[in-house]
Amino acid sequence: AAEQAFAVIKREVDGIASPSFVTEEVLFAGRKDLIVRSEYSLEAGSSLAHSMGFWWSVADLEYFRDYGDAVARVDLQQLQSFASRYIAGKPYVVGALTPAAESERINRLLAAFASPRP
Repeated sequence: AAEQAFAVIKREVDGIASPSFVTEEVLFAGRKDLIVRSEYSLEAGSSLAHSMGFWWSVADLEYFRDYGDAVARVDLQQLQSFASRYIAGKPYVVGALTPAAESERINRLLAAFASPRP
């Protein structure tokens, strides 16, 4: 199972900048999900305080207020450009939590996984 998981991780990371990786339908669903979750976070006082505190600390409150509109403006070309610039073909970290009895085997798999790609 670990071998298959590592193969899937490698395939997904390597293909993330491909034009076919994200479709308009997936982008639409992702936008809706982010916007709905953002709106729900405003419903309870405790989650509102958490959301505002998070956005204030990582961006600013203006960004927090305009988040839904900003998400709606992202298009496929921008996603592909971001993936090409920051993810595809770049180093990344993969780890695995395993039972002690499996650690040696998983360490060998991780070492093989981490070897340079052709």
